[in-house]
Amino acid sequence: MEFEVVIKPLALQDLEDAIKWYQSQLKNLPEKLVSEIDSCLTLISKNPQHYQKRYIDVRIAFLKRFPYGIYYTVETKKIYVHAILHTKQNPRRGIKRI
Repeated sequence: MEFEVVIKPLALQDLEDAIKWYQSQLKNLPEKLVSEIDSCLTLISKNPQHYQKRYIDVRIAFLKRFPYGIYYTVETKKIYVHAILHTKQNPRRGIKRI
């Protein structure tokens, strides 16, 4: 059973910022980033409890090839993505959005 994934506006902004930065590095990096985030979101939607809770009810799924974490919560058949942050950023930034 898959859960519905809801990406909050600030998380979309995080993703747009990351894409802009990677566009300045190499042409195909933004597509690879988006593809990996999409794959990670699919895994989360299939088994949201797989990733451990880091802060109260907030879970973080880390990407494998890029230094980013997807901060999310699970609420009755829905997964809310609150932030997509670089691992060098302060994790409290993602936690404060909840």
